[in-house]
Order: sequence, then C-alpha cells, then structure tokens
Amino acid sequence: MSGRAHLPRLLLLALVWRHLTRHRLRSALTVLGVALGVAVAVAVQLANGTALEAFARTARAVAGPAAWQVVVPGGEVPQALVPKLRPLLDVATVSPVLEAAAVTAEAAARPVRLVGVDLLAPGAFRGYASAAAGAARSAPPTDQGWPAGLWVTGEAARQLRLSVGGRLALLVNDRRVELPVLGILPSGPDTAGLDPWVAFLDVAALQEVAGRTASLDRLDLTPREGVTPEALRAAFEALHLPGLSLADPAEATRSAERMLASFRMNLMALSFVALVVGSYLIYNAVSISVVQRRREVAMMRALGALRRQIFGLFAVEALLVGSVGGLLGLGLGSVLARAAVAAVARTVDALYVDTSVGAVAWDPVPFAVGWLAGVVLSLVASAAPALEAASTAPALAVRAGSWESARRGRSGRWALLGLGLVALAGACAAIPAQGGPPWGGYAAAALLVLGASFWAPLTVEVLSVAAEWVLARLALPAPLLLGVRNFRRAVGRNGVAVAALMVGAAMTIGVATMVGSFRGTVTAWIETTLPGAFYVNPAAAGTTSGFGAIATLDPALPAVLRRVAGVVDVEAFRERVLPYAGVAIRLGAADMAVRARHGAMVLRDAGDPRTLFAACAGRDRVLVSEALAIKHGVDPGEDLVLPTPQGPHPFRVLAVYHDYASDQGYVLMDRETYRRWWRDDAITNVAIYAAPGADREALRGRLRQALGVRPVTLVSSEAIRQQVMRVFDDTFAITYALHAVSITVSLLGVAGTLAALVLERGREIAIQRQVGLQRRQVALMVMAEAGLVGLAGAVLGVLGGGLLALLLIEVINRQSFGWSVGFAIPWGFVGGTVAAVVGAAVLAGWLPARAAARARLAEAMRDG
Repeated sequence: MSGRAHLPRLLLLALVWRHLTRHRLRSALTVLGVALGVAVAVAVQLANGTALEAFARTARAVAGPAAWQVVVPGGEVPQALVPKLRPLLDVATVSPVLEAAAVTAEAAARPVRLVGVDLLAPGAFRGYASAAAGAARSAPPTDQGWPAGLWVTGEAARQLRLSVGGRLALLVNDRRVELPVLGILPSGPDTAGLDPWVAFLDVAALQEVAGRTASLDRLDLTPREGVTPEALRAAFEALHLPGLSLADPAEATRSAERMLASFRMNLMALSFVALVVGSYLIYNAVSISVVQRRREVAMMRALGALRRQIFGLFAVEALLVGSVGGLLGLGLGSVLARAAVAAVARTVDALYVDTSVGAVAWDPVPFAVGWLAGVVLSLVASAAPALEAASTAPALAVRAGSWESARRGRSGRWALLGLGLVALAGACAAIPAQGGPPWGGYAAAALLVLGASFWAPLTVEVLSVAAEWVLARLALPAPLLLGVRNFRRAVGRNGVAVAALMVGAAMTIGVATMVGSFRGTVTAWIETTLPGAFYVNPAAAGTTSGFGAIATLDPALPAVLRRVAGVVDVEAFRERVLPYAGVAIRLGAADMAVRARHGAMVLRDAGDPRTLFAACAGRDRVLVSEALAIKHGVDPGEDLVLPTPQGPHPFRVLAVYHDYASDQGYVLMDRETYRRWWRDDAITNVAIYAAPGADREALRGRLRQALGVRPVTLVSSEAIRQQVMRVFDDTFAITYALHAVSITVSLLGVAGTLAALVLERGREIAIQRQVGLQRRQVALMVMAEAGLVGLAGAVLGVLGGGLLALLLIEVINRQSFGWSVGFAIPWGFVGGTVAAVVGAAVLAGWLPARAAARARLAEAMRDG
C-alpha cells in the first residue's frame, strides 16, 4: 500500500471526547463563555423583536381588516367631510376612528390608549362589541349610538379589579371622567396580541370625552365581499376630495420600524460584543488543547495521521464546545430576555412611542441566529491554533514551549497589521450613511477593535520591559520578577488574553465615554432650554397613542395663569406628530413673541436665539433640530415642505438648533402660524415665567390655587431636569450590563491562558520548586503574571476605548441619531475600570496559581 495510513475517524472523535471530559473544569469554563455570549445576543434580539411586535400587533388589531385609511396628512379629518364619502358605501364599510391618551386616576397611574370606533359597523370592532355586549348590564345601543362606556381587555380588568357594570376613573387631557365598563373583551383571534391597556368606546362618546366633537383621526375603509383593495382605492380617488388621502394601515408599523431602526441596530451590535470576546476564549481553549496534547499530536502524526485530520481533531473540539455552549446560551438567553424586554421597553417608551410590552415574543429566528453565530465564531476562532498544530512537525510538537517559540519576533508585524486595520477603519468611518444604518461606522468599529487587538503582543513586550525595570530598582520579591519574565516569554498566549480583555475594556470605556459625554451635553442643553419657572402639563402628558394622539390642555388656561401674582409671562405650546418622508417627526408651536423675551436655545451655528424667535413670530418660518437637518438634508435658507390640513406648504428654515429630546426630528414654529395652517387651538403645555425675585414656593401655591381641581401637573423646571436625567440613565443602563458580561467572558479567557501556561511550564516550575521556590512563591509568580495580563488589557483598552469613543460620538451617533455631542473623558470611570480589570484578572489567576503551587514534582518532571 502506498502513502500513509489514515487514522480511523471514530478514533479521532474518541480522542476529542476523552480530552473534553478529562478536563471538565476548563471545558465547562469555555462552554460557559460561549453560552454567555449567545445568551446576551439572543436576549437582546428577543427584546427588540418583542417591543416592536407589541406595537405592531396592537396596530393590526386596532386597524382590523381595513384595506385603506382615509387621513388628512398632518391633521385631523373634519367631521363635515364624512358625508362626502357616502358613495363609497357600495364598495366598502366606512368606520370612523378617534384616539386619545389617558391615564387611570389612581396613585399608580397607568397609561390607557382610548380608541373610539363605530361599534355598530361590521368588521373586527363588531366582533369586539357583540362579544362584550352580551355580558353588558347597561342598556343596548339606541338610535344615537352606544352610551359613553368602555370595553376593556381581560388583563386590564384583572389588574384594575374591574367588572362589567363597574366604573373606571380616567384623566383625559385636563379632564377627569368616570366611565362605566360595558364589557370585557374576551380572549380570541380578534384580541390576540392586543395591548392590554387599550380600551374601546363609541367614537361619538370619545369625541365628547376628549373635546373633539368636530374631528376624527381617520376613517377605516374595509372592502365589501368581492371588492379588491385596488378597486376601493380607485373608487376613492374618483371622488376627488381635496385634503383627504389614503394611507396603508401597515404604515404605522413600518414607521415604527424605521423610527426604531438605529436604536435596535446599535443595541444589537453591542449585544454581539460578548460573543466576539467569547471567540478569544475559544482560541485560548484550543491553544490549551494543543499544548496539552503535543505528545499525542506527534504520536498521531508518526502513526500516519494526515494534517487535515489533526486540523479536524481540534475543529471538532471547537464545534462541540460551540454547539453545547450555544444550546446552553439559548436557555440562558430565554431567562435573560425577560429582563432585557423590560429595559428595552423603558427606552422605547421614553424616546419613541408608548407601547405596553407583556410576555416575550418567542421568535425562533433569534435562537437560530444566536446558536449559529456561536458555532461559526467557535470554528473561526479555532482555525489558527488548529492549523498550526496540523502544520507543526512531529519532532517540534514534542518539545515544550514550541507553541511560544513559533511566535517570537512577530510582535512588530502584528502591530503594523493592527495599524493598517485602524487606518482602514478611518476610511470606513468616512462613508456616509445615506439615510440608512451607519454601516460604514459599524465596519469602522469592528476594524478598530480588531486592529487594536493586534497591538496586544507588542503591548506585552513593552509592558514587561517596563515592569522588569521598575521591579529591579524596587528590590521586590523574586517571584514577582519571575512572573514578569514569564509574562514576556509567553507573548503569544498572553497576547491573546490581553486582546480579549482589551475588547471588553475598550467597549466598556468607549461606550462609557460616549455616554458620559452625552450626559454632559444633555445636562448643558436642558439647563438652557427650560427658562420657565414652572410648567403645566395634562395628567397624561408624555403618553401618546400609536397614531400620535397627545394629551392637551384647555386653551383658556394661559389667560387664567397670567392673572396670578408673581407671573411675568405665560407661553402656550402645542406639540403634534407629523408624517414626513416616510417617518414620524415632531412639530412644536410656541409663542415666539414670549420666547423672544425670555427663551434660549442652543444653536448649531452662531446667532442670537431671541432674534430668531422674533423673526418667526407670525410668519411661515421655522427652526429645525439638528437630527432633522442631518437625516433629511435640511439647511438654513431652504424651504421645508410640511403636510398641513390645507395641503403641503413650504416653510423657510431660519436656523438649526441642538435638541436631544428625540432623534425623530423636530420643527419649531410660531403658534399663530400653526393655528393659521392647522386650524387647531389646542395646547400641550404651558410655561410660566416668574417675576425677578419672586418667591418660588409662594408662587407655586398661588398657581395651584388658580389651577383648582383640574387634573394637571405643575412641575418646576428643576424637577423636569431631574426627570430627564433619570430617563437618560435608565436608557443606557442596559449597555453597562452588556459590557459587564463581555468583561466576565474575557476574564474566563485569562484563567484559561494561565492554565495553559502552567501546563506548558510544568517541568520548569518543578525545577524552581526543587531549587527552593516555595508553594506560595509559585502562586505569587503566577498571579503576578495574571496582574500584568490585566494591566496590559486595561491599558490597551483605554487607548482603544478612547478611539472607539471618538468613532461612536462623531460617526455612529451622528449618523444614527443626528446628535452632536461634546467629547469628555470620564477619568474617574476610566480609572475605576482599569483597577477593576486588573483586580479581576488577578482573581482569575488564582485557580491556575493554586494548581501550579500544588503540582506534583515527579509527575511534572516526567511530563515536561
């Protein structure tokens, strides 16, 4: 027989299984590292999907089978226009819909989305109504419609302890109303996935309750049997009704997807950091296996094993670890998903749209993606050490230290390669987002982290030289010096551990720097943009429905407040949601004459805000937020065409200002201009300016007296600032949790690296013991090396984190959210992170140090 004999595949598999089971602790740590990475990725994917699906399911349930929705872009549908749609009744049912934001009138106020519909019209709402009406104790509908009562979900009824015939007190706009519960919606296909805090009532009743008797939000068109949506659209367009247009019911969901895209993408990228760090752990684990089995590999090669079989041996080992770790991560991710859903939902509620998120939406895709990512990264991470083991000659493989000897002298080349990758990252960072996710920024971040990890070997050498120089002059114990020299000798293996720590530390420091810089910027902004002493808001302020219903105040309220002693000025403000370029933006209407006297604004370019406020008063001129300017390419001097109830109209942009309340984009105009084009007198809140020297507490008391029993909130500007910062801190809490997991995974890698080095140096440590080195000195030597690994990772993490923070602030943040953020390094946090990483690395080295100190000398001499 010619050629070399192949070793049986079953024998190779048996060798893999024997190695994994003989080293249970190390195998378990490696599996745990992969599991943590997969768990975080799965949990965040599930949380993202659950938050969006909660909104989408409610939107679908509320829209029912409607094929089209009749809307007035940027405004309400006048009640007077409804009779003009009667010709459509031959081809469709026409269902009026109105929405309002409310909260329950209880100590723990809960937001409630009120949806007014025609309960007698056929369609999904008829299913709700008929099911609930059977149990209703109130009178059936009369010729004038259903009485002012509610149909609530079973979950809401349970939590509020409601029953049919009971009453629910609600705060709607600035009114308190008590409505009877006419029915409880049963569980079924029509209510599947419905937000539990949605309540239905007759549209005419809601018009009275919300004070909107002359308008509707939209009209739902449901085709009759045999009529296609296209035919229905043609019938509508044949009516030639100016001001009315058709909208796709699914557009609300698509708009929410676009609105949340940047937030979800950034969170997704952060969630995979732990999995990437886990790949370094796999690399180390396979390297350890190579070291432990160098004699075994040499014997297999001598017996005829092919290179590809040796490579396959270690690849299968990584495949098993990745597969088992991935499966464990799926279970752990299911548990973590519940906490992640709550965290993501809080951020979505605070920054985007209100949505009530209940149970986790169990989508199989995140599980498949997470498991596959764990397996693929495990295989990729194992490729280099497996290939090296396969290509090493049998004679060299038997020699101790062969793994390290093959790597000496390469630090400079790795550093140059890393520098090239960082330069390539700079080129990617210059790629514009062009209205989509900042893919160039994400690629730059990945290249930056990868490039910085290639600096690890050189960092090991430089730090070891510096540490040896310092220790030699301080006359510290000899084991510390031995630990420093061992640190430098194992530049290859220690470099991998340093790189893993660097990734976790750099991401933590980079994101913390971005968050700290952002926090400082927001603090300065909120101090400038709240010049009023007090602000009056509806009780349901901050609660918006999926279609943008915002709680309002009585337009006569400003006149009441102006008469209060100590009040020098009052400003009424109106906010609403507008569709623009396929997304939702915010429109604010302020009393510009009042702002010209008191207001302030942080402008992107030079200029006097008060002069700009005065220039907007009574004119078709606007100021736009930086987010809108960046995302939609709007510059001062251009016209911004907005949808109004009277048709699209251009408004001249005077300036761009910084705004961090929302990344959707904001347009600010004079309230008189708004009333002229939108024909809307409603107001959203009132700012109260105090006279100079006025006693704030005494003024607060007089204002409360003037407000009487109105269900409104009176808050100081300082209280608003504190609330904004609480929301800010809650928003970024999940990022710190993600990076804590990343560092934990990297510390498992430190323990694995030191374990490998102890194994490879078994004979050397035995000789040191025989010439007088004590057990505790051996442990001190190993832990000194662990501390240097932590210090090198932390130092490199500070450098990489600083560069990453610049990238996050100047590229990814601006392209994702359109916000300018001043750069500020949180030195206290950076110092704390360095200390924590070094301390944790020393602790991670305790088990290998203990093993080295307790090693049997005879066995170590024989195996070395």
